Amino acid sequence: MNAQITILGPPGTGKTSALINLYKYFIGDASTDVTSFVQRYGLNKLITRRDYTSDEVLFLTFTTSAVRVLKERGIYNAYTLHSYITRVLMRNKLLTPAGFMREPFIAAMMEMNYGYDFRDRFSSHPSNVAEIRYNYYFNVYYDKTSKEILEIVKQQEKDAVYQRIRDYVAWKEEKGIFDYVSVLRYFLTTTPATLAPEKEGSEPRVMIIDEAQDFSPLQWAVVKRLRSIGLLDYVVAAGDPNQSIYSFQGADPSEFENFMASGTVVVLKRSYRLPKQVYNKAEMLTRWLRTHFEYEPREELGKAITEYLKKSNLLKMNRTTGEKVIQILESVMDEDKTVFVLTRTNKQARELEKYIIEAGYRVSRIKNDDSLYDLLEEVIAFEEKRSIGMRLFFAVTSLNEEGIRLRSLFKTPIEAMMKVEECLTEGEHPNDEDNKAGKCSDDVLSLARFIENHYLDVLDPEEKRVLAGLRKKRNGRAIYVDTMHAAKGEEADVVIVIDFVNRKIEKEIQRDENALKEEVRVLYVAMTRARERLYVLTSKSKRSVLGYVRF
Repeated sequence: MNAQITILGPPGTGKTSALINLYKYFIGDASTDVTSFVQRYGLNKLITRRDYTSDEVLFLTFTTSAVRVLKERGIYNAYTLHSYITRVLMRNKLLTPAGFMREPFIAAMMEMNYGYDFRDRFSSHPSNVAEIRYNYYFNVYYDKTSKEILEIVKQQEKDAVYQRIRDYVAWKEEKGIFDYVSVLRYFLTTTPATLAPEKEGSEPRVMIIDEAQDFSPLQWAVVKRLRSIGLLDYVVAAGDPNQSIYSFQGADPSEFENFMASGTVVVLKRSYRLPKQVYNKAEMLTRWLRTHFEYEPREELGKAITEYLKKSNLLKMNRTTGEKVIQILESVMDEDKTVFVLTRTNKQARELEKYIIEAGYRVSRIKNDDSLYDLLEEVIAFEEKRSIGMRLFFAVTSLNEEGIRLRSLFKTPIEAMMKVEECLTEGEHPNDEDNKAGKCSDDVLSLARFIENHYLDVLDPEEKRVLAGLRKKRNGRAIYVDTMHAAKGEEADVVIVIDFVNRKIEKEIQRDENALKEEVRVLYVAMTRARERLYVLTSKSKRSVLGYVRF
């Protein structure tokens, strides 16, 4: 049979809930919510079999956090594509656990003394850039050999980036390490015509793919390979090409659009998030992209305000921009609203954080990444109670080779932190060379002494100034400051979007129409996080995406 169904889910239309209902329908759930959903969209006419076991319905999604949510909602056969393929390879004795390592690229960069910027994964440090570009090239050119891909990298990247990618590939092959892309590439080249199921009767007969618009050509090739060697009756792909924002990792919305063109498409018709004014503002972008899908907003009007600032104000997220954000915050924070402040880059987010912290607000990140506020709180806790937080510990011990060496003397970072904290809180003084009490080993004392001497070195002069202000004024209302990418899949009552790109992105969107379309999609994702109010701070210059879009 191998029927194809596309579930098109514009922002806030409940795509994940729709897929869960569809999953339940496949396994015979006859509850009212499930049957009414399936009948509303005519899926009962497409799906003729619904007596599958839960093991026979495979649910693939894009992130481990999404897998966690699905399992909390009772779908235990949910995986990321990478984790599922790893299980398949190991079950068929084509791969062993010995080849896996946490963060292999970072491990290689540190081992080869190239260094790495731990504070900002998307920084301009050559190692950080190399990690992102490695994933891009090996996801896009998956059907070429490593040697052929490295030749492409050499032609298109700076020497420092090329050298790191080249050396990482050699390091990985020498040690027999498998990272994300190498597991998927290995699957494509070694998989036999048939695969052993996990247990009798558990071979997938239905495959549901969530966030399919974010899959790369390599990931789609793996999906096609699974289809060719399996006994699939149905393949369901869900997503929204207007929310495809990971081209820097190799994602290509055209792959999803090709899937849409060869099967039945169901568009979810109602957004449970967007009020009318936010919907109208955001959908102007999809009409410009010429990929608009008809769906209905909520009945509430909401609010969507665009304010144009001078390019010079936005250029370095200076105090004028900071004060404008604070002004908006002050108008909404007494209403107990959740607030996102979204920027295009991590660097911009960190700049804005400083102004917002100084204004007395407690700043968090949307995802699990650490905010400046979190780090400063750990610095204060270390000064006041000699308590060592994970963020501060890794930031200090990653400052130089000596810090990395001292950290490596312990079995785990957790063990090192506990021993140093115990040493410090029991009254020993790591800088006292005599150490008469003798309760701390030499290794613990050396690491404690290093942290005592260098903990403030993790902050730049501007961050130290913010720290001084935070010591006097703490525990304000929490808001979230993060990048537009980090906000994908999330929502807030009030969203403040800073529409301003850096010079690198400006050059890309001026010479490449696809790059401009990607930036429009990123802005669209940011704007459609708002449940009630949307504020867009932009300019009329070519450093703002709205400066290119004409309606």
